[in-house]
Amino acid sequence: MAVRLAPGRWLAPLVLVGAAAILYPLLAAAALARWQPRNVAFGLLAVAAITLVLRRTQKQRSAASLALESAAALALIGTAIATNDAAPLLLFPALVNLHLAIACGRTLRSERSMIERLATTIQPYLPPFTRSYCRRVTAGWTLFFAANAAAIPALAFASPAHWWPVYTSRIYFALVAVISAIEFLVRKLVFRHYGKSPIDRLFSAIFPAENTERGRRSIAYIAEMRRLGLKTD
Repeated sequence: MAVRLAPGRWLAPLVLVGAAAILYPLLAAAALARWQPRNVAFGLLAVAAITLVLRRTQKQRSAASLALESAAALALIGTAIATNDAAPLLLFPALVNLHLAIACGRTLRSERSMIERLATTIQPYLPPFTRSYCRRVTAGWTLFFAANAAAIPALAFASPAHWWPVYTSRIYFALVAVISAIEFLVRKLVFRHYGKSPIDRLFSAIFPAENTERGRRSIAYIAEMRRLGLKTD
């Protein structure tokens, strides 16, 4: 039987990183269109200082250890201040993707992959036979984030200037949405683990779970969880 898992402290930082990835390209493009890069960098430095103070207060960690974690971001801000060049500020989305790639990739060496951890926050009693699939999906997202960490600097330095905001604020998230939709479809077709939602009912009518071996395993697992009085959807 699967064990109920709490989200843990790893979820909040991941959500914050995701929010930063969404908001930064839009805010940075607007700010750089209005102010000098050096002024924008000073604004980012103030935000970074406030963030370090809050993180130190919440986690009771030393300023030195937090500054070390933020060294790459502080280096980009410092370079922009010193040179009054916007290019370093365009690298923050690459830094976010690198952080996400490391966060996902690190869990591939642990018992539970990142996708499994995220899945258990939605479905606490995740079937054990989905673990290898979660690990493969985690590996796929790791490669996606790593590829973007490499591609975004090329857009910032080598491509026409308009491509950076177009990719980082539109194309990137369109790719995330498409990949997520494909993964959802594949997951439903592979495991056929259906709940009571309208989407699951539609899939169940078109792709009956009893028609595949994995689908029958899902049926048996759902029946066992319900017998134990545990929520599976």
